[in-house]
Amino acid sequence: MFRGNRWLWAMALGGLVVAGAAWFLFTGGSKGSDLRLASAGGPQLVRVEPLPALEGQVCEWTPASAGTTLVAALQQTGAAVRAASPDVPPGASRDIERAPVRVIRDTYPTFSAIAVDVNSNEVYMQDENLFGVKVYNRLDNTPP
Repeated sequence: MFRGNRWLWAMALGGLVVAGAAWFLFTGGSKGSDLRLASAGGPQLVRVEPLPALEGQVCEWTPASAGTTLVAALQQTGAAVRAASPDVPPGASRDIERAPVRVIRDTYPTFSAIAVDVNSNEVYMQDENLFGVKVYNRLDNTPP
């Protein structure tokens, strides 16, 4: 009888220890403890450092409610570029009319779709890289 009582007391004491540990983990121990904030898993402010003082020239800040819009600023820039190169007629550009110096291509196909025709035993594959459709015989063996 005494041994059964000891077992019961050990179980009760273990239950109290587990309950106390659970309370400590879920509440953080006390109301002012930083442990509770750390266990929440949210973002926390750890340190604050002021930005260094700016030295040298700084661009002037223009508020969003300024009188000049982006379109007007771009048009003024375009007018300044045209004034700098008077041999280019308005609306024309030399860069657009030139052919590219080189073209980089991938010579291997990239298949993006596949279809099988069981009546004619053909496999159709859409090649996204070379802009075409490849047709293969479904019953042919591939080389090793």
